[in-house]
Amino acid sequence: MIRLADLARWLPVAAIALALLPGYTPRTFRMGFTPVESGAAMVQITEPVVAAMAKAIGMRVVTFVAADYVGTVEALRGKKVDAAMLSPAAMVMAHRKANAKPILKTRYKGKTSYHAVIFTTTESSIRGIKDLKGRTFAFVDPGSTSGFVIPSLMMLRAGVKPDRDLKHVMNAGTHDAVMQAVLHGQAEAGATFQKEKGVWPLADTVKNPADLKRLRVVAYSDPIPDQGIAVNPDLDPALQKKVADFFVRLSDTPEGRKMIAKFYQVDEFVPAAETDWKPIEDAFAAIGRKL
Repeated sequence: MIRLADLARWLPVAAIALALLPGYTPRTFRMGFTPVESGAAMVQITEPVVAAMAKAIGMRVVTFVAADYVGTVEALRGKKVDAAMLSPAAMVMAHRKANAKPILKTRYKGKTSYHAVIFTTTESSIRGIKDLKGRTFAFVDPGSTSGFVIPSLMMLRAGVKPDRDLKHVMNAGTHDAVMQAVLHGQAEAGATFQKEKGVWPLADTVKNPADLKRLRVVAYSDPIPDQGIAVNPDLDPALQKKVADFFVRLSDTPEGRKMIAKFYQVDEFVPAAETDWKPIEDAFAAIGRKL
């Protein structure tokens, strides 16, 4: 029988031994993606990347797409995914709630930042943020940076309280759904992003390309940090490196660049630091949302 005295003596040794053990290596690697478009579309779009990733890291890889942004964070916290491509806001939440480790950030045309935009249609009388008072508005998701967090901050700074001054608020779920909601009159204005000013995202999701000419930007945000990839902190360090190396090397070939350009307007992945998304953490605090 083990005596309490013996157990107490061995506990510190056991703790040190556990700390020295390498991280876990899953039998199947579960790669999560933030649902910028519908789940089915995301699975189809990311399929070539996942297939290439499986070859690069030497194990089966499956795609995980949550119903919403927060769902991806919860999947990391619940260890249902091993790594995930996250929006900036989701990155902050994942780091805080799931102790997720940021390893990469994205770059597009030399920039690691982009803009949130508040937009309406060319027929609308909305000319500035203050004109949103008493109007219907479409956000993406409370976990979306450019589709919720930053536009909310833009409104507050202009004297518009989203929870009081807007006539009706809808959370459309994805960026393409917000664009469709504004185009079809379900909302008088909405929030999305632009990697380049004047260039609308997800243009291929709009059935009639001419509709994009009906969209008009009301306000641009200051540059905000772009998305990135975070891993479960308990993942084997060698496997973490394999994952990082795979995404970094994707931009080395025309095929790889074509793959990543399809799903997030990304040119390349570069190393990231935990502090890269500090402005988003500050934005959460400014709009009064707890992480």
